[in-house]
Amino acid sequence: MKKILFRYGKAVVTFVAALAVMLFFAYGHPELLSFHEQYQLFLFTPEYLNEHLALPGGIAAYIARFITQFYYTPVFGGALIAMLMVLLQILVYKMLKGESYLLSFVPSVLLVAAMGQESLMLAYVVSIIIAVAMAVKVR
Repeated sequence: MKKILFRYGKAVVTFVAALAVMLFFAYGHPELLSFHEQYQLFLFTPEYLNEHLALPGGIAAYIARFITQFYYTPVFGGALIAMLMVLLQILVYKMLKGESYLLSFVPSVLLVAAMGQESLMLAYVVSIIIAVAMAVKVR
């Protein structure tokens, strides 16, 4: 029994954290998701993509605006944010080379706390994930 708990304990903790993030944004802060969804525009045109690629950090903004269009349903938007936070937590855990599992949650928790403000756009989160992914890849 101990082996099973130790083996799947990390996955359970990650799942519970993701569920908490999803519930926070879907039921605790749905107005934030609606605010972001209403003020973002995403087009599937080459001109729109080229316009974003010409800007610094444009690929992160393009990806973030693609994700933001799904905020129309708060549960789905909360689930997408939870997936991004889990992705960040896994990347940080890999960057730490598996040394401290609980420490890998710190960036995700800080980002969820910062995302409680309307002024923080999802492009910030996506750019951090891209940067950490590149840091993991370089190692």
